[in-house]
Amino acid sequence: MTTTGRLVTISEVHDHPHEEAPAVETEPQPIVFPDDMDAECIPICTVLNGLSGIRTVESCCGHGRSPFEVFFVAQKVESLLPILRAAESITGWKIEAFWSCGKHEIVIFMLEGPIGPPDMFDGADAFMSWITDNQP
Repeated sequence: MTTTGRLVTISEVHDHPHEEAPAVETEPQPIVFPDDMDAECIPICTVLNGLSGIRTVESCCGHGRSPFEVFFVAQKVESLLPILRAAESITGWKIEAFWSCGKHEIVIFMLEGPIGPPDMFDGADAFMSWITDNQP
C-alpha cells in the first residue's frame, strides 16, 4: 500500500479484497446526527463536516466537567489545515492523533477544547467562527 501525501483512513485500507472495508466516509454526504448527540456539539460538527475531506465520527461537549471533544478522520493531510490553524489561533484547543495498526490501519484525530459552554470565551463557538471566517 502506498500513501504518498495522504493519511490512511478507515475507508482506504482494505487488506482482504473479498471483505467489505469498514466505512467512515470523508466525502460530502448529507449529515444526519444521532438523536442522543450532545446538542452543543452539532454546530461545530456541522462546520467540521463542511470542510473538504473531514468527517466527524464522535463528539462530547464535556457537560461542564470534561473538555469539549470531537473525533474525526481526514482524507488527506491538507484537509487538516483549517483545523490546525484554528487550534493555533484560539486559546485552549489542541489536536491529537490516534493510530490503530490492526487489520485496518486508521488515524483518528481528536479536537479538544476547554471545559465549559460553547459560548464561553474561546469556546466551541469561537473555534467554529474562526474556521468559518478564515476559509479561502
